Amino acid sequence: MGLLERKRNLLEFGWRDPELPEVIQMLQHQFPSVQSNAAAYLQHLCFGDNKIKAEIRKQGGIQLLVDLLDHRMSEVHRSACGALRNLVYGKANDENKVALKNCGGIPALVRLLRKTGDVEIRELVTGTKTSKHTPHLFRCDLPEDASVVPGCC
Repeated sequence: MGLLERKRNLLEFGWRDPELPEVIQMLQHQFPSVQSNAAAYLQHLCFGDNKIKAEIRKQGGIQLLVDLLDHRMSEVHRSACGALRNLVYGKANDENKVALKNCGGIPALVRLLRKTGDVEIRELVTGTKTSKHTPHLFRCDLPEDASVVPGCC
């Protein structure tokens, strides 16, 4: 959305789309619904947009999304996993894969996989693991069935 269209929306409807730094900051909001919606919005923004994916990484979004994997609410898990899945998808996003690994994303995904019974969350976690574009470095850290591997991560 261009600047002119944003100004028109603000004047006409009294709202505007939040800027990327605002959305990333919302991942730390006190209300889980805001955190979940921010993660879902990031998932939407970065779908098929490698430039946005890189910008989210540069602004610390991957670490904040990984932090949400240990949240108490499954809706927050679901949104964070969806955003992380999109952020690491594709050959052009190897830096995001490395960032996910370096900020503790693999152990956090394994912990979530072990504790959740939510089928959608399990599919999001294991889908991230099995992406054909995911380098071996990343895949080997998440066992085939991490929910039953004792002592993993």
